[in-house]
Amino acid sequence: MSGLAFPALAAGVAATAALLALGAEAPGAAAAGYLAALSLWGVLPAGALALMMGARLFGGESWALVMDRSLAAAGRTLVPTALLFVPLLLLLPLVYPWAAPQWQADNPVRALYLNTPFFIARTVAVVVLWAALYVWVRRSTGRAAAAVGLVVYALTATVAGVDWVLSRDPAFNASQFGLYFMAHQIIAAFAFAMLGARLDHALPRQLDALAGMLLAGALVWSYLAYMQYLVAWSGDLPAEAAWYLDRGTGVPGLALVAVVALQAVLPVVVLPLRRVRHSPAALKAVAGGVLAARAVEAAWLVLPSGTGAPVPVLLTIAALVAVGGVWCAMFLALRRV
Repeated sequence: MSGLAFPALAAGVAATAALLALGAEAPGAAAAGYLAALSLWGVLPAGALALMMGARLFGGESWALVMDRSLAAAGRTLVPTALLFVPLLLLLPLVYPWAAPQWQADNPVRALYLNTPFFIARTVAVVVLWAALYVWVRRSTGRAAAAVGLVVYALTATVAGVDWVLSRDPAFNASQFGLYFMAHQIIAAFAFAMLGARLDHALPRQLDALAGMLLAGALVWSYLAYMQYLVAWSGDLPAEAAWYLDRGTGVPGLALVAVVALQAVLPVVVLPLRRVRHSPAALKAVAGGVLAARAVEAAWLVLPSGTGAPVPVLLTIAALVAVGGVWCAMFLALRRV
């Protein structure tokens, strides 16, 4: 599988060139697309770390053994993945409205948290803690490291979700977004690890466990997504209603339909079927659909409200391929065959 590292890197480099060329005319859209890519590939290693800690603490030998190599390789990318956040930190005024001096002057209280130096410090702290947690968990043998690590992960993943994604619209608030973003990371990591695992060597009970985990992820995501929407709907506040209304029509509306179909409907419909649960090819197809849903939702969350023009969409696709190609090349190079 490591022979795919060079093609992945080549695809990433070519997409990066396209992103830079197209982004010269629309730097704001290019920066938003890059953030969407980071919201998938940049957080996927942290999701893998959470899965490893969960398997260590609660037990998960039936599925963790099958995906241990893929999860470990994804975790090992945490350090080089941190470098992918450097362009984001250099482009903050293009990505976040709160980075503008006028917003800082008009919102002195919220600016105590949403300001460039503090944002950079939190981002650095999050990625450093994730990398340190991976080293600690892999070197330890007991459950203590996993227990402490999951607490630290929950706190840092919440900060990451609020900072990197939710603060794109400072007027929008969602109390459940931390859990929602954690589910996004973990489900993406699980789906990717399934695609990288050798399921043809797995026992039927292990395939059943993998299918059950994928189905549980679909149900958890559906619950969190619906509850977040329900809270916003019941609150009936203009900023929260506008956030959903802008993302519910046109191209964003179609993207939302695709996410629901691939993340919620497809797993719930097909995974209870025995012939699907015991088919490595079928399980990987479902996992591929779930990972595609994670990519589409990352763009849906990050892109400016109402975005449906061709240029932002093309820039986001280029960014997803660019960051994904580079990240997959790192993953394949670090994966133990």
